[in-house]
Amino acid sequence: MITVTDHQRLSERVKALNNRGGGQRIYRSEINDLAASASDLEFENFRLQAQLSVREKRTYERGNGHSWIADKVRVTMNRGDGDGGVKAAEARLAAHQREVDAELPRLLQRRDAAARAATETALTGSLAELRALERFTAAGGRIFEQRAVSRTDGQGGYFVGPLWAIEDFVPYALAGRPFANLWSSMPLPPHTDEINLPVVKLGPATGAQPSDLAPGATRDLTDTFVSASVRTIAGIIDLPLQLLDQSPVDVDATYLPMLLADYNTQVDGLALLGSSSYGQPNGIAPAGALGAATMINLQNTNNGSGQFWAYGGSTIAGSPHYTSAQLLSKIGYYRAQRPTHWVVNDIVWSLICAAADQQARPLVPPGMHAPNAVPMLHGLPVVVDPAWPTTFTNTTGGSASNPAVNSLTNGQVAPAAGSGTYSPVLCGRWADCFAYEGDYRLQVFRQSEVASGSLNARIRLHNYVALIPNRFTWAGTNATFSGTNQGGGINAGGAVSYGSLTQFVSNSVLQSGTGF
Repeated sequence: MITVTDHQRLSERVKALNNRGGGQRIYRSEINDLAASASDLEFENFRLQAQLSVREKRTYERGNGHSWIADKVRVTMNRGDGDGGVKAAEARLAAHQREVDAELPRLLQRRDAAARAATETALTGSLAELRALERFTAAGGRIFEQRAVSRTDGQGGYFVGPLWAIEDFVPYALAGRPFANLWSSMPLPPHTDEINLPVVKLGPATGAQPSDLAPGATRDLTDTFVSASVRTIAGIIDLPLQLLDQSPVDVDATYLPMLLADYNTQVDGLALLGSSSYGQPNGIAPAGALGAATMINLQNTNNGSGQFWAYGGSTIAGSPHYTSAQLLSKIGYYRAQRPTHWVVNDIVWSLICAAADQQARPLVPPGMHAPNAVPMLHGLPVVVDPAWPTTFTNTTGGSASNPAVNSLTNGQVAPAAGSGTYSPVLCGRWADCFAYEGDYRLQVFRQSEVASGSLNARIRLHNYVALIPNRFTWAGTNATFSGTNQGGGINAGGAVSYGSLTQFVSNSVLQSGTGF
């Protein structure tokens, strides 16, 4: 049988070989020696364990009782007696910095390679896109570009948070951002301040040859590019030293997820309503503006009274249910591919769930409002996002304001509601939209030199984001919609990957203030 002593001796040997990069031939012979007295099952189990690389525990492992935030505050303020005091905190931070120095270059290298590979894959889905990318790079274009000199993306001094929290950043991204999670998520490489993507406006043409020897169809490929500046999202928490010294809870595991959850809510709001001003990236409805200039905009023009979701009065024509199917058709036509998801506020989905046909049968099967259900409309999944406001402006007149991205989330949603009277329905092929995000940074400061006597410290989290929602745009002339109870259109240059449905009438079922 394999003894504990044998196990320890071999483990120490494997660790030594791993640390110096030795070959496997040496310790395999030791395994064979030990296997002579072991059964086949014991040997196989021990062989697999021996092949594992041994890693020392990190200074700030999750739940090990040491807090990076608390240690940074103790050293920054030169005060505090918790967890061994200032001297012990300095030693742990020094050990952690050595871990960061060893792991950070590899992490940044992997991020840069992943960003370039993911972008190239996304931009070469067709031969026309591949040709546009080749023309773009041949003309000297660079996808990831740095122009400003004040950015310090990826420098080790910023990237000093607990490594477990950095690695868990992606799982945290699943909370508070249902709309942003529909976008194609790309890692943002370090040292990048602007992203430029080639776009095919019009591809080459083919056609039936009229007769033998007649020329075939021809059309030159027309391309352009879209750009997005890298923007910063940041947040701070002020904490007293007494809390960090005396609190029995894990400070890192408590406050970092809270900051990250709020960060994700902000990203979601910016993807919806970012204005490209005031440091914001571009969203699909910049500053809450909906219209043909920015996207496919379908307006239900039915003015009849007594409307329901599935009936615009006495018939289905002109109802939101009818016009939402028309929106599917518009996106499928102008994008040349079908959309994938609806995005609505919970008020709209609740209205749909409450709707019935003329025989009082529910349109949505009971139970579709459950948290784990997959709601569907016209066969496409419905994503319910409370960050999509319900109070957009009636653009036909009045002085009401559109919603915008607030500087604070008010604890729930990032956008601030406007003073309008309706809530649009969104539909789109959201994977066409690109979201680049970096790895967040953490820093600890004195709140201020004057306030240092109160033993308060400030923790700051920030990250860099670039959003490209308009990769596919309409290359034709301005188009106006007409037909049964529909208005709106799409202008040249407007995004065709998504569209909105609105109803500018006082009795619209899409109005907020319906009691839901």
